[in-house]
Amino acid sequence: MTEQSDDRTGRKILIVDDDLNSRILVRECLEQAGFLVEEACDGEEGLSVFERTGPDIVLLDVIMPGLDGFEVCQKIRESEAGGGVPILMMTGLDDEESINRAYEVGATDFTSKPLNWTILPHRIRYLLRANRAITDLSKAYEELKTLDKAKDTFLSSVSHEFRTPLTSIRSFSEILLTYDDTSPEEQREFLEIIRSESERLTRLVDNVLDISKIEGEKMFWNDGLVGLDEIVRDSVRVQQPLLEEKGLQLRQTVPPDMPLLFADRDRIQQVVTNLLNNAIKFSPTGGIVRIWAEVLEGKRFGEPSPLIKFAISDQGIGIEEQDFEVIFDKLSQVCPDALTDKPGGTGLGLPISKEIVLHYGGNIWLESRRGEGCTFFFTMPSASQSQQAAAERDPTEGRQRSGEDKRSA
Repeated sequence: MTEQSDDRTGRKILIVDDDLNSRILVRECLEQAGFLVEEACDGEEGLSVFERTGPDIVLLDVIMPGLDGFEVCQKIRESEAGGGVPILMMTGLDDEESINRAYEVGATDFTSKPLNWTILPHRIRYLLRANRAITDLSKAYEELKTLDKAKDTFLSSVSHEFRTPLTSIRSFSEILLTYDDTSPEEQREFLEIIRSESERLTRLVDNVLDISKIEGEKMFWNDGLVGLDEIVRDSVRVQQPLLEEKGLQLRQTVPPDMPLLFADRDRIQQVVTNLLNNAIKFSPTGGIVRIWAEVLEGKRFGEPSPLIKFAISDQGIGIEEQDFEVIFDKLSQVCPDALTDKPGGTGLGLPISKEIVLHYGGNIWLESRRGEGCTFFFTMPSASQSQQAAAERDPTEGRQRSGEDKRSA
């Protein structure tokens, strides 16, 4: 469909004019140009037809009995649906005062009678295109404002999270350098805090770099055969101190004989660790964290290749349904207002996990109800027969490739 036909086919035009002959001539002109035309013989009827039909543009006569064109234009602009509809005012008046008033009450354009029948359809198409462009720009502007606000929030969160460990490192370093009377036990405690905060700072930096590399397709993926049960075991071992600290019970069902994945072991462990750490953060003291996995039927690249489905659930206060998608957005950190002890972090764990899972052709999502906890799922294709055979022939096959290289391979 051409631009011209798009601007006329199916477009509804409302003519409001008390002159019957004028309405007939305008209707014939515009219908021949492909427009749909509605009519009204005075201002009151014009407002009624406008509300009922929702036209794309209004041709409005100025001099009419009852409500004149200026009053009708103003009422349309004040209505809920009339803010963005182009209004072309038509009149035999050509004085500057009338023209100024037309624009003051919200007219988009102003034309004098008698109308030029050759120019009128083109003028209407121009107004429709211009209005559509303005609407698109307004939407884009609102989206940019939203993104800009989200960016500021994200940068504020990142800055805060970086500042906290840096402040601790600096404070305890100054104590060690300034006070000679600290006992060896205190010195060791302070050094442990400095080491812990340094590791935390490193993780924060790694998260920011990871999301940047993934989005810039600069990430290297060290692919090979991976067992999900081993990844879960290693992730649980790392998080065991946090589980014990909150008195959480861990119940896991990950069969050791599940099909292998063909993926970067460190990246898949990063996903599992992110989800487990998230479940621990939001679980109440003494709660239960569950981990399980199962095999689903699926295909990859035309070969039979089962899907592996992984899940981890907590007994926290849950997440509202409207936040299910935004929680994976790197510029949004969803945290229920009712949770007074807000977990720290840049909010990049889930966005990074999503990008990793999507990279391998999988999917990630969550299910939750307020007050009933949250369950995160992800699926990934298991290693195909050809991938397993290639890995057995050459364990380095497919390793150390960037995101761009892998996509084109």
